[in-house]
Amino acid sequence: MNIAVLFSSRQLVIWSFGFMSVFATIYFHSLPVGILMLFTCFFFITLLRETMKYYWKSFTVGECSLLCQALAGFIASVGYNCFIHAGEHTIEDTTKILQVGLVAVFVFVIGLWKVPTLRDPGLFYPWFFCTSIMGFMTMLSIELKHNIFSWIIVFLTASTERVLLIVWFAILCIAAVSFVIYSQENTERSIAEVVEKKEAEPKTKSQIPLTVLRKVFHVLIVCVDVPGLLWDPELVYFSTGVILALFIIVEVVRLLQIPPFGPLIFASFKPLLDEKDSGMLVLTNIYLLLGCSAPMWLYPLPFEKQDYSAVLPMAAGVLTLGVGDTAAGLVGVYFGRNRWPGTKKTIEGTIACVVSQLVFVYTIQQFAPDFVNGYTWTKIATAASAAALVEAFTTQVDNLVLPLVFLIQILL
Repeated sequence: MNIAVLFSSRQLVIWSFGFMSVFATIYFHSLPVGILMLFTCFFFITLLRETMKYYWKSFTVGECSLLCQALAGFIASVGYNCFIHAGEHTIEDTTKILQVGLVAVFVFVIGLWKVPTLRDPGLFYPWFFCTSIMGFMTMLSIELKHNIFSWIIVFLTASTERVLLIVWFAILCIAAVSFVIYSQENTERSIAEVVEKKEAEPKTKSQIPLTVLRKVFHVLIVCVDVPGLLWDPELVYFSTGVILALFIIVEVVRLLQIPPFGPLIFASFKPLLDEKDSGMLVLTNIYLLLGCSAPMWLYPLPFEKQDYSAVLPMAAGVLTLGVGDTAAGLVGVYFGRNRWPGTKKTIEGTIACVVSQLVFVYTIQQFAPDFVNGYTWTKIATAASAAALVEAFTTQVDNLVLPLVFLIQILL
């Protein structure tokens, strides 16, 4: 009976994919678009099945489905830009570089997944060099038709504001690394004190609640994205894609324990992990980056003009995660008394989530009066409230969900 149901389900999926590809072909008057649609659908279902098969402890079905859809959509976008409408429309160089770079990282990861011998340290770094560096440089040289190194230098020094922002970002990176080192040393010190006192086990890893420690990175995201979106959104757009590629590579090195960096990364992550990181993969940092960056990838600001009214949708991730989620966590930990039915979240935290977002938007508006142009305060409050309620009741990783909820509400 189960086999029959499975077979019929597979038939249903195949017929559904076929119908969508035919529809795409007719609607867009293009057979390549229909083929791309068919490939994207099969890619999504295969990736979802394989990921849940091997890493089911690291995801809920909803989280895995959302990530696989995002990756399938990205592959479809790359295929459309590179093979179907290549040369027929203008794509910013930043987008070209990010797409080529992430494809190179994707090939690197797939190779490690399907060819276990490449996980050997002696082959890992040559494989990384061939795919993520040599392949990346070669594809970019063909796509951009000029030297990638000269492009990077020109891009990074395009204006005084951009140079100052890069210096500011570097300072924040140093602060983040210093905080990770502090967390690791604090945890080791707490464990040493427990052992010295001959207690059975520590009650907590640190004197500071883990929720509070993790919110430090949310604050750092605010410090990066807010000045970046207001003064140089193209730099933030480009930087988030580069950091995403770097995070993926770091997680691969940590997961496979590739020396000399793997054990060091594993030890650095350990003090900041919670029950959501119980699987083989540690994805919380990637989720935070994706959540804050997805709105600006889905709703990009025209880089050639400074249109502040377009910044609010792009800042959906910063508002919900950097401001709202942080306020909810801190107020919930230190002042929360009344819990929502069936959850660990507090009503005080939810109220703080909404109020903090509204106060933050009002504050930014004082420096950039056009920040809320086209958006009523009723709509902003509705979006903030919807995100806060989802944060209170969702069982998924809220870093992925909250920005999308806010973005959808603000654009309705």
